[in-house]
Amino acid sequence: MRVKVGELETQYQDGGWFEYDSVNGRWLIKGIKSLMIEAADNITLKTDALIVEANMQINGSAVINGDVTQGGGTINSNGVVVDKHTHKGVKSGGDLSGGPV
Repeated sequence: MRVKVGELETQYQDGGWFEYDSVNGRWLIKGIKSLMIEAADNITLKTDALIVEANMQINGSAVINGDVTQGGGTINSNGVVVDKHTHKGVKSGGDLSGGPV
């Protein structure tokens, strides 16, 4: 463990690294294989921006409140690519068609 003014740093034999720099308000964890945060009730992240640079998987229900912008790939819902699907029996005017094919 190394301590200097405004900073706490811990290095581990396997390359794991934990650092808190109170001068700059930065908490850094690196060199680890995985991270698990387990909470009985919930985890709340309050920040101006949350950036995820990873493949992501959500196992459970999700609710999004607010605008969503997607780009750079497809959105697939139950085998239907949202921006590429077609409808059978579409007629002009106010008629409604069935679900996507």
